[in-house]
Amino acid sequence: MTFKLLKLLFTIGKFLAITPPSLDHENHNIWSKAWAAFLIFVLISSLVFWFIHRNLLYASFIHIKLAMRILRHTTKCFFCCYIIISANFTKRKLWVKLIKKLEMVSEISNYSRYKAITQKCYFFAANCVFWSVMIFASYIFNDFYKISYFEIAVSLFLEWYDLFLYSYLINVILKMLLARYKYLNDLFKSTFSKNSDVIICNDGFLKRAEFILFTLKDAVDIFNEVFGWPLLFIIFYWSLLVLDYTDDYFKDVGSYSRIKLNAMSIGLLVVNLPGMVVHILLCQSIINEMKKIVKQAYKLRRLSPVHKVQEVNEFIAYSLLNNFPEFSAAGFLTIRRSTIFSILGTVTTFLIIMVQFNTCGE
Repeated sequence: MTFKLLKLLFTIGKFLAITPPSLDHENHNIWSKAWAAFLIFVLISSLVFWFIHRNLLYASFIHIKLAMRILRHTTKCFFCCYIIISANFTKRKLWVKLIKKLEMVSEISNYSRYKAITQKCYFFAANCVFWSVMIFASYIFNDFYKISYFEIAVSLFLEWYDLFLYSYLINVILKMLLARYKYLNDLFKSTFSKNSDVIICNDGFLKRAEFILFTLKDAVDIFNEVFGWPLLFIIFYWSLLVLDYTDDYFKDVGSYSRIKLNAMSIGLLVVNLPGMVVHILLCQSIINEMKKIVKQAYKLRRLSPVHKVQEVNEFIAYSLLNNFPEFSAAGFLTIRRSTIFSILGTVTTFLIIMVQFNTCGE
């Protein structure tokens, strides 16, 4: 994964104030901060405007549905506000450190020009699909809920695109980390001859591997600090969204209006929900790659000469095992493959509770 796509995402994110306007932390631009503050004001104003003009609709909901709907819209707004504050005010220096950590081992991103172009094509294709769904959703919202153009511009276009672009940015950075861990694994494999019984590495190999390990572990720790809360917001928001849309799906089944609303809901889920799943799978892939590296290190110890065994043991004990990558959502949960099933279990449980409340209400 080259830095060209990352640069493109930063260029777009700068106008939305969800990425730092510059990777030079000494370059403080008062206008970028003013623009970020203005967008936060617009987001909060839109949320208040949305609730005021939906009071009659929300009054018809049962209390658990009302709480979930309010929490869903509030979570999306707070997510957008948080990433703007993080990128422009509180964690700008951490963004700089993260990029520098990735650049320190940039020679491992040995992608061809063709693959770089392919990554950009994927991004533009994803944008085309996203905006097609958003245009259809804006038509449905305006036709069914009579939503104003201001609400459509902020709630649909601004907030949803912030969510989409930030999720794509997280995926890109995770893929860059994965590429570097794969390189380290290949580096260990290169220490063995073709028959895997002879070591051909030089004396400085362990020092080089140790440097890459510490650099990547620092990058993962910074990633958790920068993206931990956004990941938690994303997981929480999509859980609420699936609950809300699934509950709505079975209401007034067969009516033309419900068919259009269900088509819009499915489109929004299909466009955006896979991003959360990809986050989790990429985190798991990095962990799996590290397990392969540990396996290669034990193999290196087994085949090393007697006078080298102690050095390899110290490398495994103090450098390798102490720098195992771990991803978390703001420290509340560890992100790995099992997280997907935990989310599904939680969503299913609350969906059953909502069905029971709906039955009692009827």
